[in-house]
Amino acid sequence: MLVSRLSKARAAFSSARDFVSAIETKESARGRLEHRNPWSNEDLDISPRKDWTWGWWDYAAFWWSYGFSTGVWAAGSSLVSLGLTWWQAIICIFISHLLGAIGMAMHSRSVATYHFGFPVASRVVGGLRGAFFPVFVRVLVGTIWVGVQLVQGGYFTAVLLRAVFGKSFHDLKNTIPAGQDITVQQLIGLLVLWTITLSILSIPIPRVRIIYTIKSVVFPPVVIGLFIFCILQGRANGYSPGKFSTSAPTHDATLA
Repeated sequence: MLVSRLSKARAAFSSARDFVSAIETKESARGRLEHRNPWSNEDLDISPRKDWTWGWWDYAAFWWSYGFSTGVWAAGSSLVSLGLTWWQAIICIFISHLLGAIGMAMHSRSVATYHFGFPVASRVVGGLRGAFFPVFVRVLVGTIWVGVQLVQGGYFTAVLLRAVFGKSFHDLKNTIPAGQDITVQQLIGLLVLWTITLSILSIPIPRVRIIYTIKSVVFPPVVIGLFIFCILQGRANGYSPGKFSTSAPTHDATLA
C-alpha cells in the first residue's frame, strides 16, 4: 500500500495536469458521471456506506478532547480578564456550550440520518445559490480561527523545539523587527506546526477518527498537567488564585 501511494505521489508531480488531477475533488462519490453535474462532487454527495466509519464513541472522543483544547481554556480566561469572577466565567461557559450543544444536535440530526455535509444542509434552507452565503461565512470564520490556533500552537511548538534542541535553538539570531510581535524561534515553530497540520488535512474523514481517539486519551492529562504547572509557577512568582483576575469584578447591570 505504501509503495502504491509513493508511486501515485511521484506520478502527481510528473506534469501540471497530473498534479491538478491528483488534488482535485472527484466528480462523484460513486465514480465518474456520464454528464458532469456542477452542483455535485465527491464531497457534496451522500457518503457511501463504506465511509460510515464513525460511531457514537468517536463523536464522544472528538468533543471530549475538544473540551480540553486551548480555545476553550482561553475563552474562560478572557471572561475573567474582562471582569467576571472565576465562578461567573464557569457558568457562562457552561450555559454557552450547553446551548451550542443543543443547537448542534438539532442541526446535525438530518446530516446523521442522510449522511451529507454542511454545504448540502445549507441548501435545505437557502437553496442552491443561497447556500453559498453560510458556506462563505464558515470559510471566513474558519480561516480566522485556524490562523489564531496556528499562532498559539506555533508558540508552544517553539517551546517544544527549545526543549529538544536546547541552547542552539534558543540562541538563534532574531532578525525579525520587534514590532512584528514574533521571533525567529516562534516563526519556525509556526511553520513546523503548519506543515504537520497540512499533512493531517490530507487524511480522509473516515480514517481520521483514530486521531481523535488517541487525542481523547492523551490530551486531557497533558492539559491538566500544564494547568498544574502554571498554577505552581504562579504561586512561585507570588500570585494566588484570587489575584489572577486583571480587573475589578463586575456586578449588577454592568454584567449585561
